[in-house]
Amino acid sequence: MEKIFMRTVLLLFSGGKDSFISACREIHAGNRIVLISFNNSAVIGEKNVLHGVARLQRKYGKDRIVYAGCYNTGAIIQSLKDKWADVPWNVLGEQYPNLTNTQITCLHCQTAMWIATIAYARAKGIGQIDAGYKQSDPFCTGLKAFHQEIQTLAEKYFCKINFPVLDDSAWVKSPGEIERDYEMSRYGFLHSVYEPKCMLGRPAPPMTPEMKQDMAKYFANDLRQVATAEIEQMIPIFRTIQLTPESMPVPDYPLPDE
Repeated sequence: MEKIFMRTVLLLFSGGKDSFISACREIHAGNRIVLISFNNSAVIGEKNVLHGVARLQRKYGKDRIVYAGCYNTGAIIQSLKDKWADVPWNVLGEQYPNLTNTQITCLHCQTAMWIATIAYARAKGIGQIDAGYKQSDPFCTGLKAFHQEIQTLAEKYFCKINFPVLDDSAWVKSPGEIERDYEMSRYGFLHSVYEPKCMLGRPAPPMTPEMKQDMAKYFANDLRQVATAEIEQMIPIFRTIQLTPESMPVPDYPLPDE
């Protein structure tokens, strides 16, 4: 007998605790989850995502947990940076004096993932997208204005955005990861995960109000229109290509005498 699910949810899955627990919460809400992951061309341990996928599938079944595959966002990130590629830093600094290289790098990377995710959801007819963002994240992932921009972007393509752990105050107030550990244990999982690591990422201090304002302005002025155009281009691509677990498989080159 075919199982009936409340809905299908597309989840940005890194294999980390936030996205792992987001998947568990949606499963226990009666939904079917499609996991999608990304490589920004500077990620190592890409296959670690498969460890988290396998753990979820063993517990909940492959009919409840589906792995779409991994997509490389390097070309999208490049498109987002094109406007500023040849512009002097002093000009960028005049317009956005409170932004840092770390924050812009993260903003480009996260926006590229959302572009691909929204396009994929539209191409596959999926109406809800989840991401494991937290309020305590010191990047755009914790910025309310960024969440609103992504939600507005997704609504154009009939997609609802949901952040399962965003408003979980216990995760913000509790020191360390104790709340996440307890929740994974309640679901029956050992509270340790493998996840890929981005070689461009680095710790960042909490964002100041001025930095948040500049980041929101940067997205509105320089990324919003490009993001829409990129989504339009990617929808037909995702209707025809098949994602694989590795976003950048190494080709087998012929030997010189062949």
